[in-house]
Amino acid sequence: MHPGIVTQCDNLTLMRMTSRADLEQLAGIFGHVPEDMLRRAAQFRLGEALVAGTFVPRPSLVQMRDRVTEQGGSDVSVPLREDPAAGSPSQSHHPRTDEGTVS
Repeated sequence: MHPGIVTQCDNLTLMRMTSRADLEQLAGIFGHVPEDMLRRAAQFRLGEALVAGTFVPRPSLVQMRDRVTEQGGSDVSVPLREDPAAGSPSQSHHPRTDEGTVS
């Protein structure tokens, strides 16, 4: 990922990261996160993470809980509209309801 993209992020959720170079780069970008917290990411176990930024009051180490929702992960079926000019379905992917196209 281009470093310029990461510098635009206000929030960080970091799970296990073992590359010392990557952790050093993150330390430079997320200066508000104590470096010792970032270094701990190399030893994170399953479900452990570091969160920092505007969505938490201070950088914190967290443990994710087990998932409470059912696994979904499938695509939503979206019918294609007929294109009268072309005589074939158009490439529009707007979902339809009984009332018409949803925008």
